[in-house]
Formats: sequence, C-alpha cells, structure tokens
Amino acid sequence: MATLSINGLQSSLGRLSLEKPLPSFPVADVLVRPLDIWRSYLATIVAEVAGCEPAVAYEAIQSTAAISMGDLAIILPRLKIKANAEAAAALLDKVITQVNVGTDRKELYGSDEVLGLRDVASPESGRKKVIVEFSSPNIAQEFEGRHLRSTTNGAAIANLHERMGWEVGRLNFLGDWGKNIALLAIGWNKFGSEEAFAKDPIRHLLDVHNQINELFKPEQEASAKAKEEGKNTAEIESQGIYAERDAFSKKWEEGDADALALTTRFRDVYVEDYTKAYARLGIKFDEYAGESQVTPESIAEVETVLKEKGISEESDGSWLIDFKKHGAKGLGTGMIRNRTGTTMYFSRDLAAVLDREKKFAFDKMIYVVASEQDSHFRCVIKALELMGREDLAKKIQHVNFGKVQGLSSQLGNAHLLGDMLNQCANAVRDAMATEENAGAPLAAAEPFGITSLLAQDMHTKRSNGYAFDSKKMTEFESETGAHLQLLYTRLCLTIKELGADPTALGEIDYAHLEEEEYTNLLRLMAQYPDVINAAYKTLEPSAVLTFLYRLAEQLLVCLDDDEGAGEDEEEETADDPALDLARAVLYENARQVFENGMKVLGISPLSS
Repeated sequence: MATLSINGLQSSLGRLSLEKPLPSFPVADVLVRPLDIWRSYLATIVAEVAGCEPAVAYEAIQSTAAISMGDLAIILPRLKIKANAEAAAALLDKVITQVNVGTDRKELYGSDEVLGLRDVASPESGRKKVIVEFSSPNIAQEFEGRHLRSTTNGAAIANLHERMGWEVGRLNFLGDWGKNIALLAIGWNKFGSEEAFAKDPIRHLLDVHNQINELFKPEQEASAKAKEEGKNTAEIESQGIYAERDAFSKKWEEGDADALALTTRFRDVYVEDYTKAYARLGIKFDEYAGESQVTPESIAEVETVLKEKGISEESDGSWLIDFKKHGAKGLGTGMIRNRTGTTMYFSRDLAAVLDREKKFAFDKMIYVVASEQDSHFRCVIKALELMGREDLAKKIQHVNFGKVQGLSSQLGNAHLLGDMLNQCANAVRDAMATEENAGAPLAAAEPFGITSLLAQDMHTKRSNGYAFDSKKMTEFESETGAHLQLLYTRLCLTIKELGADPTALGEIDYAHLEEEEYTNLLRLMAQYPDVINAAYKTLEPSAVLTFLYRLAEQLLVCLDDDEGAGEDEEEETADDPALDLARAVLYENARQVFENGMKVLGISPLSS
C-alpha cells in the first residue's frame, strides 16, 4: 500500500532516484492521479527554464490525446520563455521517463472522494448529495431510444459522482400522470381483460393503450382540423372520448378513490416489471417517483407563489406563465393548469423540485433527459428564479443527449426494455453458435449482449445522435462491447496461467517491463484517473469507453506478443519466474483498471 500516503509515495519515488521532496501544488492530487506526480516535477523544471511561477508552469502542462504523442504536453503560449534553447534542453534532459503506476488503491484507483466533500478542510462535515433522475419511461407506452440512452448515460453519471465521493440518489420519474393515463383508464373500461392482465399485465396494458388511441384518433383529427380552420374546438372536445378522458382526469385530480386505485394498479405492475429489467442491467433505483407522486401541498405552493408574484396569468380558462413577459428570450409558455382544471407536466415538475428539496436536501440535481426537453428545463429553472428560488435553480442541471434512431425496429420491434434485453441476448447467442465463434461461452450470451448494447449507446458523445445497428451486437472485433468482455476474460485467464502472485508489487524487477508494449500499457494505466476526472467534469461517459478501447488495444498487443515470445523462446527462457511475476503484477493492475472503468459504465466484467 505504498502509494496511499505522501510518505509512502515519496519512498517509492526515492527508489526511482527522485530524492528531493515531491513538489507541492494546490491543484495536484498525486495520491489519486499518477500523472500529477510527473506534472509536478515537470512544472518545477519548466518554471526554471521559462523563468515563470511554478503554478503558471503547472497550468500549462496537459495530458496528450494519444500515447504516441507522449504523456504530457506543454502549452507554450501560456509561458513567457526567457531562457535560451541550450539551457532548456539541458534542463529538460533531467525529466525522468520511468513510470510507476500506483494502483494499490485497487477498486478506488481513479476515484477522488475529496471532490464530494462539503468542506475539504473538514471531512467530518460530510458528503455532498446529488440526485440523478434518469430513464423515466411512460406507463403504457413503448420504451424508446431516448429512455435507453437516458438509462445508460444516467447510470454512468451517477456512478461517476459516486466515484468522486458524492452521496448519490438514483431517481426514476415515471410518466404516470396526465391525459395519457386517463385515456388508458378509459381504454381499460372498454378493452381491459382481467385474464389477459393476469398473464402479462404490461403487454396487455400496451395493447389497451394502442386500441383506445386508435378509437380516439378520429376525434383528435377533427379537433386538429377545426383548429387549423380557426374554429373553436371546445364543442368537439366536450363530448365522446375527449369528455370521458377529461372527466376521469378531474376525478383523479380530486382524489377519487376508484380512479386512484386503478391508476395505482397500473403503476405498481410497471414498477415491478421495470425493477426486474433494470436489475438485468445492474441498475437499482433508490426511488420510483412519478408525476402521480407529487404532493398536493407542493402543487399548491407553486400556484400560490406564481399568482401572488403576478407571474402566472389566466388565458382562455387556463393558467400559464408567458415567459416572454418576464424577459426570458426563446421561451414560450408554461402551462400550470388547463381549462379543465387539471395540473400539467410543467407544474408538476416544478412542484416535484420542491418535494425533493424537502425530502433529500440535495446539493445538486441532474436530469438526464433528451435534448427535445431543453426548452422545458429552461422553463423550470426560469420559473424557480421568478418564484424567488434562485438558490434552488442553481442546483439544477439538465444533461441532454441526441436521438437514437431505429432501436425498436433493429431489435425485432421490441417495445419494452425486457424485450430489448432478450433480443440482444438472443442475437449474441446465435452469433456464438456459429462455426467461426465455436467455443464461445453460450451461457454468457446475456451479459455479452447487454455489454454490446451499453457500449453502442455510449460510443459517441451525448450531444451526438446515432443510428442503432443491430449487426454491431454480434461483432467481436475491436471497439465493441463483446470484445471488451472477451479481452477481460482472456486477461484473467493469463494472470491465472502465469502462476505468480500478482499482488507482489514490491518484489518485481521492472527491467522485465522495459519493452515498449509494456511501458505503453503502463502509460495508459496512469492516464485513467485523468480520464475519469474529465468524464466527471463534462458528464461524458463516452470518454471512459474510448479509454477502455485504447486500453484493450494495448493489452491485446501485450498478450499477443507474450504468446509469440513464448512460442519462439527456448524453454529455459520462457519459464522465467521473475518475468512471469513481472507480467502477472502488470496484468493484475491492468485488470483492476479495466474493471474499474467497466463498472463506471455499468458493465459487469466476466472473469470466465
């Protein structure tokens, strides 16, 4: 455990002939990020060369994008070079090129729990709390690409905060309120079957939803046509299914026992089904919230404050906020209550913020929701500011993402999350059964399929949309989820076959690891804490996946070279215990880095 304290780290550095004390910089975290060690030493050299303050030199040193470009780069425009080139060259020759990655932090390697402290100077002050709302599917509707991407990115963002010491609450805000659920209730009265519900409640409710929407379509089209012609739609919407839906909504809003019992029944079976599906992804929510769970007290508080401050106004029987009148450029209106007297998604989201503040006392709340909702969350934040709750508005962050196209059709018209996971597992199982993949572990089809699904969903930056490709689910080549699992399994097997103690870090001879493929692997491993820190700051899980692909590529080079060397070398050279020990220690540390990164992304690594 040599690198878990400054004294232990300094002792380890002394064995690398770095006798002088490790330079200290306030922004450096040498116990968490190995590259900060070399940044600190390099900064003192650069400061001497450039004649600038060491802190200025430190800020000018950044990680490179690829190990082929070295490990650290100096941004020269940030320095005022005063020394001549010969002096600079002489001083830069002193830079130590050995790298010793301190991975004795094991599962904590890459974590920086100081970032989650309320007060770094007083750790006893406790950890900051973040609420991450993600996934949030709608009851009786399909689980769409936007829900999947919210799920994968949201889970990773929650994991990143946990790695950085935050207390994390994972929240699933179900779409379990409003006109759509009221319409489902009307559909249940017309098409519901207790027998079909008992066999498969989720699929039956989806069928009922589709049937009532088909029946409702002519009325919707008539209303839309009247609106286009500038006619009043009130008469059309006061009869038929419109009237039935609105009457149910009103009863529900007023707390009618039968209405509440029916909608609660719908909600409960969905929560049960989704809980099982999320468990297959390794996700466990701390709370299944929803629009129906927002308290009447918070709704009343929102409406009262908005009216008293003159923020909301009545228009054609509805209550709304006209944001243009309050200096909010680019924002339209936010509906508080419609003309039938029922609350709206916007007003309930506002009230939910107040509920969560009272319940969780959070320091930050992150909504991982598609970019189509950008305007909605801008309205929520602006409304809080207008209510005089700037303090609360500052704690809210909307993390958006681009569209996913073709997900359902590419997965055999899967409509539910469980369907998607089944299709992924089946596709991988079929691919494993082919002759070219003979010997692949069929029992691992589901985790391989899930890993492939997660990897495809996080392979690009959040802001970018992508077209889902089912063919990638069954590819085992580089830069695929399946390849990550295969390589991790191979790595575990290699460590076992070497037969050495991979924890004997202090006993290895580093001379056995001076080959370029090994040093490149070490350099990549040293970058991991910086990658995690950057992903945490930008909330970009794709950065972690990109790193894992680079790490996998370099591991493949090392493992293939080892196999080739074993075949070519004479027996006495191949059976070198010291070499086996060095490789075992290197690969065990690489395995730990690999595992840590995979778990951040919600991927469960398979050791066999």
